[in-house]
Amino acid sequence: ELFKREGYTFNGWKTPSGAGYSKDDSYTLTTGDDILIAQWKANTNTRYRVYHYLVSSDGLSASLAKNGEESLTGTTGQTVWAKAKEIPGYKYNAGFDSNGMKTVSSGVVAADGSLVLSLYYIPNSSTEYTVEHYIVGADGEATIKKTEKLKGTTGETVTASAIKITGYDYDADFDSGEMKTIASGIISGDGSLVLKLYYTLKKVPLVYHINDGTTETEGNGLETEKDILFGTSVTVKSEKTFSREGYTFEGWNTKADGTGKTY
Repeated sequence: ELFKREGYTFNGWKTPSGAGYSKDDSYTLTTGDDILIAQWKANTNTRYRVYHYLVSSDGLSASLAKNGEESLTGTTGQTVWAKAKEIPGYKYNAGFDSNGMKTVSSGVVAADGSLVLSLYYIPNSSTEYTVEHYIVGADGEATIKKTEKLKGTTGETVTASAIKITGYDYDADFDSGEMKTIASGIISGDGSLVLKLYYTLKKVPLVYHINDGTTETEGNGLETEKDILFGTSVTVKSEKTFSREGYTFEGWNTKADGTGKTY
């Protein structure tokens, strides 16, 4: 080809008076100045691009959404409008204009394919995430004690708060097999973030009080078994390392006057 026009297809010739000539037609020269003007037809497959951006939770930056780049075609010189996507955890903002980022949803298809449209989506402030609280038994097995359904801003980092569970201590460093405390994470737009907090059995003491008895051991009549796991069974002491004048040892009770539970 001797000539071309980007974004257009040659469509014949016309004279200033409007007479048209197709490719390979015959033209008879006149005695005057002969002018033939090239006619162009706009291409219908001219490329343009659309980008979909997700704004960060602090509003200071944005990242390209998954499958957020579209390569489309349109007619050169015509105005096109981008179509917003449904993106979980985000809402399209047609008027977004902040920190050098701006929604540009329409434009004229450039002959050279340079038109770029940019659509921005802001994070929802009520995206759901889950916190699961697990208690670990003496056998090392975990069972779920409580599940919380909470809400926060998509893309924001959140940290779960431990709860009080009788007989258990929260273990921020728990890591055993496939069980691991995960106390913080970034809220996913699809609500899939799950934080897991593990609680292990408290280690509690068992105190033996000899109840006015006498002993040669130190401790003013108190003896303690330490590091007993909460909820587990132990065999109470039976050896007589103590005595009480005028009395015979009959066992243990949870109250000094014997009105409690007897062992």
